[in-house]
Amino acid sequence: MRQGEAVKFVIKNTGKHGEPYMSHVRPGKTGTIVWTFNRAGEFDFACLIAGHYQAGMVGKTDVAAASRAAAATPAAEDRGRSAGSASAADLTEGEVRKVDVDGAKVTLKHADIKSLDMPPMTMVFNVKDKALLDNVKVGDKVRFKAVNDAGKFTVTEIQVVR
Repeated sequence: MRQGEAVKFVIKNTGKHGEPYMSHVRPGKTGTIVWTFNRAGEFDFACLIAGHYQAGMVGKTDVAAASRAAAATPAAEDRGRSAGSASAADLTEGEVRKVDVDGAKVTLKHADIKSLDMPPMTMVFNVKDKALLDNVKVGDKVRFKAVNDAGKFTVTEIQVVR
């Protein structure tokens, strides 16, 4: 994988432990985590339940530096499309959890994003234009369009549900 690319990890808990104080996958269930590595390097990951690291529930992943060509290539979802509003079918329901106008980011608790094969979760998105955040506030119910823009999940349209 490369720096800046979004990666979906699929985790299955075949054990019996479920800890209420940490992000986890319930026993016998499968979950996903979507992560974007913001720098290149070798990274460790592990189960954080006491004794599990020592029992070998660990791994490593290597992230290569981003290529300049990949960063300059438009997202596949946007190629060949004309500018304008997304159709109602392209929009996903969500709730605004945090707005960062200066950083051009919004945290959304969202439903399944079918176009990105992303299950429901709460995550931070980049926004294509800071002006998209002018009319949203924490707690607003919204419908939005997100794309994978060179490995970064980016909101390109957002509408407050009235």
